[in-house]
Amino acid sequence: MTWKAIEPPSLLPIGIHLLPEECFLRALNGLKMCPRYLRQAIALQPCFLYFAELGRVLGKLGKLEASRIILQHLFERRSFADSHEEWTSSVQAYLVTLSRCSVVQELAGLRTDHAGTV
Repeated sequence: MTWKAIEPPSLLPIGIHLLPEECFLRALNGLKMCPRYLRQAIALQPCFLYFAELGRVLGKLGKLEASRIILQHLFERRSFADSHEEWTSSVQAYLVTLSRCSVVQELAGLRTDHAGTV
């Protein structure tokens, strides 16, 4: 799979191209502006990679519920991934996000608290 740089006229800062996730993140100089630019990228070219990266970035920023929703959506539609690596990477991000969500941590606590009562 080859990546083509897309340079829309005015939506992205000058010199930023939509490239694979690692180049894209380096080009943005930090995470705070990433969700905004990723949403713009998704509006221009909705693809599995951009949704997965948005889910990862939101998780890194501590917006776990939004991250979980996006990554769960991708998990349910995994057949749209362009490659097996894209899919496994998004599943890994989904599992990390789930492990950090408070609801899952509470459920894990309930499981260990009541392990011998059944």
